[in-house]
Amino acid sequence: MTTPSVSRSSRRQAAENADDAELRALEAGRGVQSALDEALLDDRVSEVTSEAIDALLSSNAIQDALQEDTYEEGALGLASEVIERRSRMLGDAYPFQLEQNHVIYRGSKTGIYEFCLSFSRVPNPAATPLRKALALFEQLSGLVMSCFIGTAGQYYHTGFPSSHMALPKHIEELNKRMPGEWKWDNASLVTQVNDGGVDVVVWKRADDRHNVGSLVFVGNVGCTKDWRSGKASERPSQKLGRILSRPQTRHLHDFFSLPYHVYDNEDWADVCYEGVFVLDRIRLTAIAEAEEATTWAAATAHLVVSIDEAIKLLNPSARFSSSLP
Repeated sequence: MTTPSVSRSSRRQAAENADDAELRALEAGRGVQSALDEALLDDRVSEVTSEAIDALLSSNAIQDALQEDTYEEGALGLASEVIERRSRMLGDAYPFQLEQNHVIYRGSKTGIYEFCLSFSRVPNPAATPLRKALALFEQLSGLVMSCFIGTAGQYYHTGFPSSHMALPKHIEELNKRMPGEWKWDNASLVTQVNDGGVDVVVWKRADDRHNVGSLVFVGNVGCTKDWRSGKASERPSQKLGRILSRPQTRHLHDFFSLPYHVYDNEDWADVCYEGVFVLDRIRLTAIAEAEEATTWAAATAHLVVSIDEAIKLLNPSARFSSSLP
């Protein structure tokens, strides 16, 4: 448990430092020990040199400052705590292990954790070269949510521009898949030139009746570091409620998905309040890794790009390894 004296910003930084250590281990490859202190030192050197490279290169100030015991011990302790918590929460689904301040990559069945880790470190995932990775994260959010409610693979990707269609076309397609359950006000819908705040739709039908409403979840993803500033508080169900006569707003349930580990307890309380139901990196991984292998393989066969290809796209140095036999 994080001590109360540690600030919220320090806990957030600790999670980022743990990510850096995991990335270093992922790039080293399966079974290779990666020193936690070296990962943090590299990260700190990058920060310092970007601010004052010219002044510091003329002396030994970088090493003197970076290797101060107070910084090293505090940063190592907090980062180790984050990694240990991840290990406790995920158990065998966690693709890393910590041994005496060394992080070791073990591989995973699905690659979900490695993909989310790599994705979370990209400044602009909507950039054209990375758009397939963005589309994949939106698809995986729907897939994992469908696994969670017991309808593995029953989801529909609507995110714009990664899905290449705006909301009106998607509503037509959704009505084909769920006949009689999607009706809209055409005049209002014409103004919806993007996704209407909906990145993915997941549903579960109780029976064959079309006029009583299925269980429908509408997902919104937060893929950049500023997700706390507003993305988590978006309510796609309310936006849809203004243009749809069916499903009615009370039949729609929001969920929020993000590739980050929401480590800080205050952040978690905030995002759960704002995002209603939240899938962070820990939940996405736990649900995916628990899915039966053949079911998961069938469900991922139609993704826009394979998970291992997306990891390479995001981080060419990554050495992803499947733990499947």
